[in-house]
Amino acid sequence: MKPQAMLILPPLWYLVAWNPTREDFRHFRMDRITTPETVAYSSFRRRNVPFEDDVCPYSELQI
Repeated sequence: MKPQAMLILPPLWYLVAWNPTREDFRHFRMDRITTPETVAYSSFRRRNVPFEDDVCPYSELQI
């Protein structure tokens, strides 16, 4: 997985990542990630995360 963005929909936080095997985005709830690992000296290509159609900015949420 290649992390791309954080999606915050209170009270939940999601990690948005690119899955090269599926060639698509995946979403992971941050509170369910138990043992994250970093890979030293790794890099990845940033992708355009298509939030605009499905998610409004935090400032516009009706909380």
